[in-house]
Amino acid sequence: MFSSLGLTSVETGGNILISNTLFDFKDADPSLFENTELIIHPNSGYDNFPVSFVKEAPFPIVVGNPIRAEGVAEYSLSCLFQNYSSVPSQKAWHPGRHWDRPLLSELKILIVGFGHIGKLIYHSLSALGVRPNVYDPDQKKDQREGLYDCVIMACSLNPTSHHLVNADFLEQHMKTDGCLINGARGKLVKQEDLKEFALAHQKFTAFLDVFEKEPQGLEYFSSMPNITTSSHIAGVSHALDDLMITFERKILEYWLSGKSLEEICPELLLRNRIRHSESSDFLI
Repeated sequence: MFSSLGLTSVETGGNILISNTLFDFKDADPSLFENTELIIHPNSGYDNFPVSFVKEAPFPIVVGNPIRAEGVAEYSLSCLFQNYSSVPSQKAWHPGRHWDRPLLSELKILIVGFGHIGKLIYHSLSALGVRPNVYDPDQKKDQREGLYDCVIMACSLNPTSHHLVNADFLEQHMKTDGCLINGARGKLVKQEDLKEFALAHQKFTAFLDVFEKEPQGLEYFSSMPNITTSSHIAGVSHALDDLMITFERKILEYWLSGKSLEEICPELLLRNRIRHSESSDFLI
């Protein structure tokens, strides 16, 4: 067994490598992978994997999208409830018993991305009577129509989604008193366009857990009362370590028992996320 920054090897005849986002596959010594059978990457972010590495790898690479999906979905829902249904604190009885809020089912909501996180958000809201629209360019889903009360980002970062939320998107799809929630990827949002929109429309709100550059993103929005920021914690919970270990153990058990990962979890294989375009191939 060996370990380096962001990469751990488990010897099982060949090597099974467990990686994280700190390990740079682009400049890695090729000899590290000479006896590799499998790479487990227990994270939903895989920007450190070059497409060329994934295409040429003679072994499967498994990514951990389900691990933080529940946490990020709950973050998104928490922001939604905080914005529209924050419980008022009343220390004395209010005879009028008035609560100035809409039901979520009255809102027009767009979910961007329909993977593990997007589906959790969609089904949770559907149970409350909401009928969200879905936009996922990688799945050829596009239900966008007009302006939205709330846009929830739940997609991965790739050339089709980079700076998806820009000035044009905000003008075409966001109400001036609407709400944007991003617990997915920072570079989905063009920050300067969002800041300009938020400054021009003080009733607009945004919840941002991720930024184009971290940690500078929090400082960029620090003076804006209508933008709530946090430190890339949407997927964090008490259970995170256990969830990661359980995921890794499950994949190891599948592999060591000779089961086909292509049959059991094809959506988690990084090679199945390669898409082709006229300019270059990319990962979704």
